[in-house]
Amino acid sequence: MRGPAGLQMSGVTTVILLGLLAFPCALAGSQGNATAGKAVFMDQCAICHGADASGRTPVAKSLGVMIPDYRSKQVHTLTDQEIRKVITEGKGSMPPVGNLSEGDITNLIAFIRSFPVEQTNESIEEGSPKRGEQFFTGRISFRNGGPPCSACHRVSGLPFPSGGTLGPDLTRTYSKLGSEGLDTALHTLFFPAMAPLYDPHPLTVSEQADLKAFFKESDSRPIANDLTAVAAGIAVIGFAILVFLTWALWRDRLQSVRRTLVETALRKGDVRP
Repeated sequence: MRGPAGLQMSGVTTVILLGLLAFPCALAGSQGNATAGKAVFMDQCAICHGADASGRTPVAKSLGVMIPDYRSKQVHTLTDQEIRKVITEGKGSMPPVGNLSEGDITNLIAFIRSFPVEQTNESIEEGSPKRGEQFFTGRISFRNGGPPCSACHRVSGLPFPSGGTLGPDLTRTYSKLGSEGLDTALHTLFFPAMAPLYDPHPLTVSEQADLKAFFKESDSRPIANDLTAVAAGIAVIGFAILVFLTWALWRDRLQSVRRTLVETALRKGDVRP
C-alpha cells in the first residue's frame, strides 16, 4: 500500500506521460490538413490562382496582373507566417481572404506546401549576364523556340537600335520589379501580349537565370534617348535616296522609250513634225 507521497508521485508521472503523448498530436494538428486545405483553396482561391495553382487564369489575364505560381521555389521559400500574412492582409493586387478560421488558414498553408516544388535542379539566382544579353538579342535562341526579347523590347547599352519599340524599355526592370518579382515575371511571363507567345514556348530555368542576371547588370546603365525619331529620320532619308536612284537610273530609259514612240508615230503619219 502506497502512502500519500507515492500517490502524489504517481499522479505527477501520469500527467507528464499524458503531456508527452499529447505533444505529437498537437504538433501534427498545427501542421494542418492538406486535404481540408484543398477544399478551402478550391472554394476561395482557385478562381484567381487556378486549380493547378499556376496563377495562369482568365482572371489574371483580364486584370493584366501576375499571380504567383504556388508551385514555384519563390513561394515555397516563404515562411508559414509570411504566407499567413498574405492570406489575412493581402499583398499587391490580392485582397485579404475573409471568412477563414485559423484552422482553415493552417490547412490552406498545408495544402500549398503539398505542391511539388519546381525549379529545384537549378537556381534562378545564378546566371550569366553575357549569355542573358545573347538570349535577349536573339544571338542565342531559346531552347523551346520562344522569340527573342529584342523583337519588342529594348535595353540601353546594346548596339543600335538596342531592340524593338513595340514594348516598354526594360533597362530598369530589375529595380522596378525587384528580385522576387522578376523571378515571378520570368517564370510566368503572364502578360496579355506575351502569354500567347511563350505559353507554348516557356523559358527554361537556366534561361530565366541568365536573363535575370542581364537585367540586374543593365539596371545601372543610363537610359538612352528615344530612338523613334532617329529611326523615322533614317527611313525618310532612305526613301529619298531610293527615289533619287530610281530617277537617275531610269530617266534615260524613259526618254528613249518616248523617242521611239514619237519616231514610230511620225513614220505612220499620225503626227506632224
